[in-house]
Amino acid sequence: MNDLDGAGDPLARVIVAARRSGRRAVRDAAPAPRDRLQAYATQQAVARALGARVGGWKVGMLADGTPTAAPMFAADMAASGARWTLPAEGSLVVEVEVALRLARDLPARPARPYARDEIAAAVDAVLVGVELLQSRFAGDGFPPFLLHVADNLGNAGYVAGDATREFAALDLARLRCRYTIDDTQRHDAVGGHPQDDPWTPVLASLMEDALPLGGYRAGQIVTTGTLVPPVTIDRPQRLRATLDGIGAVDVTFVR
Repeated sequence: MNDLDGAGDPLARVIVAARRSGRRAVRDAAPAPRDRLQAYATQQAVARALGARVGGWKVGMLADGTPTAAPMFAADMAASGARWTLPAEGSLVVEVEVALRLARDLPARPARPYARDEIAAAVDAVLVGVELLQSRFAGDGFPPFLLHVADNLGNAGYVAGDATREFAALDLARLRCRYTIDDTQRHDAVGGHPQDDPWTPVLASLMEDALPLGGYRAGQIVTTGTLVPPVTIDRPQRLRATLDGIGAVDVTFVR
């Protein structure tokens, strides 16, 4: 994939301006990507224009099995106990997720798909985290698919919680997940991942031949998709989530 800088990609310029100003852009401010290859190129252009370091990745899948991936910038990541300032415009969408912290690089390999055991062997620990989402584009909900991919799938931040290296015996598809908001329980269920098994979107994303920014690297985390219905946070609140066998994560939202 050819490298792009922010100056050469009109959509990247729009996203960079929205990130820097905190003000959301109109959806037709620049042409949407033609395909996922171009959307990934815009992800790369935005990262380079911002001078951003990649601290992790979010992965997912569409209903038809199409994999999705986007970088999470290290500057937008925090540890459990963080106080997170709510955006000046709009609200945040919050998801509780299980993530993998990598001990070594996992390059994309479309010609020879990974086995799950190969990926597990590259994982240092499994952790519980909270992903924060807000589109850089105005309007209700998230924008059309390719625009959403170009905008790092709406990632606005990530709060990483407890981790365990003793994950071999854990069935990641059958973890009990609970969360409270201001000490009121909002969710208590086993499983709930969109693909049932959190390993599935990781495997699918590694068959992409165009992952930008070097793909998945040692020390980064790969977060695998929500275990709960998305939660809207529009005022100061405290969220605490737990995954049995892994631990807890806390974040306090402030103005």
